[in-house]
Amino acid sequence: MEVEAHSQLISNVLSKGKFIIPDYQREYDWDESEIVELLEDLEDTKPNESYFIGHMVFEGKFTGNEFKVIDGQQRITTITILLSVIRDLFYAKSLNNLGDGINDKYIFAKDVDNNPFVILENKMPYPILQAYVQSIPNNKDLTVKPIKSGEKKILKAYDYFNSLLKNENEQSLKDLRDKILNLEVIFVAATDKVDAHSIFMTLNATGKDLTPIDLIKNQIFSLYPKQPHLDEPNDTWKLVIDNIDEKGVKFFNNYWS
Repeated sequence: MEVEAHSQLISNVLSKGKFIIPDYQREYDWDESEIVELLEDLEDTKPNESYFIGHMVFEGKFTGNEFKVIDGQQRITTITILLSVIRDLFYAKSLNNLGDGINDKYIFAKDVDNNPFVILENKMPYPILQAYVQSIPNNKDLTVKPIKSGEKKILKAYDYFNSLLKNENEQSLKDLRDKILNLEVIFVAATDKVDAHSIFMTLNATGKDLTPIDLIKNQIFSLYPKQPHLDEPNDTWKLVIDNIDEKGVKFFNNYWS
């Protein structure tokens, strides 16, 4: 096992390569209260100062260029949504250089063959993040409609940020961009998936509270025999979650408490 933990600015995190949110992760779940809290924290921070927002845990080698998000999905997704909104507003104000500055460094990047890829890729079976939020205004797929709760909350967060910021001037948007990029996290990278889940169990203390089901899942994964892939437990867990009803959820809640 190889584990490294380093203090990193979000600008450095998003410049490291590709981040994948596995399909077994819980859906995006931030409500307006969490979004407002983040904005208030940003408002209280100067553009050239850093503000610590906790740990993020990834499966991957710290010096590598591809990571799976184990803990930090809600925050890194919200940051990506907010940067996408600021980018779109720069384009709407014909500030194309500023829009490109965000788009080409923190939303998209290019591989060694010069092919573009999204920096944050959501492997969940719904395309709202990639098809609408991360796409530049002229390429947004307006036919994609949110179906699941996570999709709706992603779109709601985008619309909320857009309505709040659309009348801001260039300097205000630049200041907010700089504050976001100066957010500071402890970047924890573990090359072993099981160890990454175990670290997640002990470090998670920020963002939206985990449900008992989230905690049970990660406890199970941390005990699973070490192997390169955990496709079987991933598939089994998804099958369990897809088939439990409200009574089952209450059972898990009571069990964990």
